[in-house]
Amino acid sequence: MVNHSKTYKDWMTGCHTNTIEGTWNVVNIGVPIRKRTWKMVQNCCHEFMWCWQNEGYLWELLVNALRTVHYSSHWD
Repeated sequence: MVNHSKTYKDWMTGCHTNTIEGTWNVVNIGVPIRKRTWKMVQNCCHEFMWCWQNEGYLWELLVNALRTVHYSSHWD
């Protein structure tokens, strides 16, 4: 619950409650109901933040990660 009459915008960062509420709404929509436990929500939040920070580079990061994987076969 947010009391907009007390504070609405942080004068130092410029962040306002609508930004926080909007971001939480996006995260909340992205977390399936079956995963709404404390541990699972934390994991989903970490995934959300990582994807948000790396937006536009996801494909490159996936390809680079796959390059580092070394597969071995039981026939070797």
